[in-house]
Amino acid sequence: MSSSPGRSVPARRRARAVSGACGLAAACTALCGALVTGCASGPASALAERDLRNAEYRLEWTYPDWIRLEDGFFWKRLTPRSPLELRVAMTAHARGDLDDDGALDAVVLLAATPDRTDYYYYYLAAVRNVGGRPRNVATLPLGQHVEIRDVAIRGGRIVVEARSHAPGEPPEPMRTVERWIYRLAGDELVRVE
Repeated sequence: MSSSPGRSVPARRRARAVSGACGLAAACTALCGALVTGCASGPASALAERDLRNAEYRLEWTYPDWIRLEDGFFWKRLTPRSPLELRVAMTAHARGDLDDDGALDAVVLLAATPDRTDYYYYYLAAVRNVGGRPRNVATLPLGQHVEIRDVAIRGGRIVVEARSHAPGEPPEPMRTVERWIYRLAGDELVRVE
């Protein structure tokens, strides 16, 4: 997967997901560096971090199925006899109004790995506030060789600040600073800058 963001995975049908916990917290904290992991508290109708850490999300590896995080983590073997396992961790979130309805929605950063390596794929998940409950409406892969520095919602847009490597450069160290801006358009995240 390249460092440039890809296409959204639409979130239309719900399916039962196997939940579990995994031990990605230390690795994700180390990889994400100084990433902001929350935001200022909002009105009573705002989605709580606890709700986001236990919500359902859809990734390209699980599509069309959903996964349910348990205290911010998910773990599942890719097949019953496979040594490979899908591990997902919520590494950050920010709150703000994504759809101009007055309710504070959220954006969640997920780190996922399909095996037991230290290489993580990052996903940006738009989460609408539907009556005080989180609903993942769009998920966008951000790539593998990125270092997410900040994620925020400003003026209804999602702002991601990241470091990556330019084409032809080795993956480490990441020197290129990038800023990606997205808006929620129905069930997709669309890059506007």
